[in-house]
Amino acid sequence: MKIHRWKIFHTDPSLRPDLYAEREWGIKMKKCCTMLMLVIIGLSGFGCGTKEKGEVTEITLLHGWGTMEEDHQVMRQIYQDFEKENPDIRLNMVSMPSFEKAVAKAQDMLAVGKVPDLVFTGGKGKDDLYAFMVDHGYALDLMPYIREDPELLESISPVIWERWVNENGELYTVSDVLLLSGYWYNKTIFENAGIEKVPEDWNDFFECCEKICRWANEERISTVSLHLDP
Repeated sequence: MKIHRWKIFHTDPSLRPDLYAEREWGIKMKKCCTMLMLVIIGLSGFGCGTKEKGEVTEITLLHGWGTMEEDHQVMRQIYQDFEKENPDIRLNMVSMPSFEKAVAKAQDMLAVGKVPDLVFTGGKGKDDLYAFMVDHGYALDLMPYIREDPELLESISPVIWERWVNENGELYTVSDVLLLSGYWYNKTIFENAGIEKVPEDWNDFFECCEKICRWANEERISTVSLHLDP
C-alpha cells in the first residue's frame, strides 16, 4: 500500500484555510516504497576471493534517478560519495529519467544479454521484471551474505523481511530507503467533527474520515474527508 500525502480540505469559506496545519506524521504501518538493488548473478567481485592491491571492481548500476529533480540529484550524490569512500569500487551508472524507464531499460538489456549488476527500479516492475529475473536465475540470493554480516543484518528493516523474503527463505532485493509521508489536516474541521487527537494508525485514520463525513452531512457542508494528492 503506497503512502501518500493526505489532504483534508473544505469548500466552506467560513472555515479559514490558513488554519491548515501540516504534520509530517510517520504512520506506524511503514511500507517500503522502493526496490533497490536487485542483485544480478553477474555482480563483479561479489563473494569472490581477495582482490589484488590496487584492483578496481567495476559495477554497472541501472537506476531511475536520472533527472535534475532534487531527490534525484541527492541520490546520485550518495552514489558518488560511496565511490569516494570506496576507491576500489567504480560505479558505472546507467541513469534513466524515471523508474518506469529503468524497468524498460533493464528489459531491453536482458533481451540482448547485457545484464547489469545492480538494478534500482523504485518499486516498479515487481510482478514482471523482478519475477522474471528471479524465476530465470538472473538474480542472486542475498541471504547467505546477509547472515555472514551482522552489521548489515542489523541495518535491514523488518519491512524487508515481511515483503521480500519468499517461501524458500530467499531474499533477492534490499531497499536503500523507507519513505514515510504525512498529510495536511484542517484543525477547525477536526475540532468540529469531534476529533480530539491526531490518528496513530490506519484504523484511527479512517475513523477520523468517517467522523468528518458524518459531521459534514449533519451540517450540510460540502467537505471532502479524504483527498489523495497523486
